[in-house]
Amino acid sequence: MNINICKEVIYVTDGERVKEIRKKNGLTLEKFGERLGVAKTTISRIENGINNLTDQMCKLISREFHVNEEWLKTGIGKMEDSSINDAASSFASDHGLTSMEESLIREYLNLNEHERAVFRRYLKRVILDITATDSEPTIDEKVEEYREELEVEAASKKSEASPTIKDA
Repeated sequence: MNINICKEVIYVTDGERVKEIRKKNGLTLEKFGERLGVAKTTISRIENGINNLTDQMCKLISREFHVNEEWLKTGIGKMEDSSINDAASSFASDHGLTSMEESLIREYLNLNEHERAVFRRYLKRVILDITATDSEPTIDEKVEEYREELEVEAASKKSEASPTIKDA
């Protein structure tokens, strides 16, 4: 049941709030569950009110998707975790950054570690492309890029191998 107040939707159940986070991030049940280390049926059961949202799952969702844990549990407050916004604003203020620079920092902080690694690799390629002459990257540059790819792959495998929360 959704209650419309002042053009905002209030999500009455924690399952509705979980579904809102999933949809806001454009994820299927399966992809959302993968990011949390659980099966899609676990997420479906939470969203449909069959299973309760446990404290552990609440912490996982809050940390992975940067949402306010209090909002997720109770619906009170704002969905977004203000600590990232506060950190980015403080940093921008301390260093005289523009609003665009602050937004770049905020968005980077909102990425998970895998997304950050992909972004760093992308930036390196762009920088190499901009600064490249007709020569190929050095062997050291190729080795460094390959090492980073292996680290990302290892981190991804590690997160896949971590214990998962079983369906109730």
